[in-house]
Amino acid sequence: MQVISDASSDLLIELSTDDRLASLLAEAFFNRATMADFEPGEWIQLAAYSQAFVRQLENTYVQHQEGIVSDAVFETYTWGDPFLRTALFAEWWALLAEDLVSPGFKNFLESRVEFDSLE
Repeated sequence: MQVISDASSDLLIELSTDDRLASLLAEAFFNRATMADFEPGEWIQLAAYSQAFVRQLENTYVQHQEGIVSDAVFETYTWGDPFLRTALFAEWWALLAEDLVSPGFKNFLESRVEFDSLE
């Protein structure tokens, strides 16, 4: 449980202390920005953040599947993040998820997030 909390905190601290990353994510949240709205370097920064975010989710998912993490912890640390519901995340997911996550987690996340409604 502490590892999940620490990973979540690390991502939040990164976001809150990196003005550039915060501005890029604000574009995704508030202006419905897509990949085409960013310069290549900005996209790389967002893609790296997305990958770290998804790795945290997948780690929590695996721990939940193995019975290490309770249902309550699993729900608290995974699905409330608004980043999952941005068009930018949907684009990133479509491009890279196949190569980055396990098939079980990919199917699970796709059952939880309506990617088609984000485009």
